[in-house]
Amino acid sequence: MQLISKLTIGIIITVTVLLIGYDIIVATNSVNNAVDTLSGRIKIWALETPIISWCWCGLAGHFFGPFSPGQFISFKIGIGILILLTWSLMILGLILRSKGITIPPWSIAIPAFLAGSILWAQ
Repeated sequence: MQLISKLTIGIIITVTVLLIGYDIIVATNSVNNAVDTLSGRIKIWALETPIISWCWCGLAGHFFGPFSPGQFISFKIGIGILILLTWSLMILGLILRSKGITIPPWSIAIPAFLAGSILWAQ
């Protein structure tokens, strides 16, 4: 295994352990978990804007999707479509939020997972 691969694995493990460890530590203090934990803060943001759910679920599709790169569409075209969809969702979220309407995070999950797995397959 090349040195850069080992370094990448080390960074992934270190960052994952630090983030999970921090979230557990602050979850056990006297502050409301939604205020100071990473998971609580992300949930609050996801309830305010659809882009948070879109990004997390799109990444899940990218990482764990069942499709192969280029299976349906070329990488360059797929990334272009993904960027267009992301900007469209951001604009739609802002417009709806200005009218007092929010998009539930769960309604974004499956479309984002599919977009990440089809347009940005790993």
